[in-house]
Amino acid sequence: MTMIRETENGLFSVTLKPCTCSILSLLLEPIGYVWIHGHMPDTIIHWWTARIPLSSSDYLESADIRLLSYDLLMATPDFLRHLDSFDGISLSQFSRRVPDTLTLDRIKGGDETRVLLRNGLICRFYLPHAQEMASFSCVSRERIETLVNQADIKALVC
Repeated sequence: MTMIRETENGLFSVTLKPCTCSILSLLLEPIGYVWIHGHMPDTIIHWWTARIPLSSSDYLESADIRLLSYDLLMATPDFLRHLDSFDGISLSQFSRRVPDTLTLDRIKGGDETRVLLRNGLICRFYLPHAQEMASFSCVSRERIETLVNQADIKALVC
């Protein structure tokens, strides 16, 4: 019996055994957009050199930085082509582009899921680091049941 849980906010969720971001090639629908929350291109706390924007029109060609973190919005097919670039990840998939003004830190209290649903949320995935347990949530019980009954995914469901 698969352990699909209905969360208090109406999503359907499973916990996955230690895995990598490559599992997303099986979980995500090849539509819409992926919003990666607080992506850190280097999670080790150290200074490293990179080309970075100072504004939307000005760049530093070379700067020492650390703990760089930003949200990243990509079309799902583009994201799937870059899966190998991600170790751990927190993402939400949407049926349509996320509005410019929608940020997770500005949503009050328990309204996060309701707001995300209004904006086309399909699913959410969280993996702290490769080879750790992950969580996957979906707005549709039917979709998550179909997914977790696929052999490649079924083997990973706790």
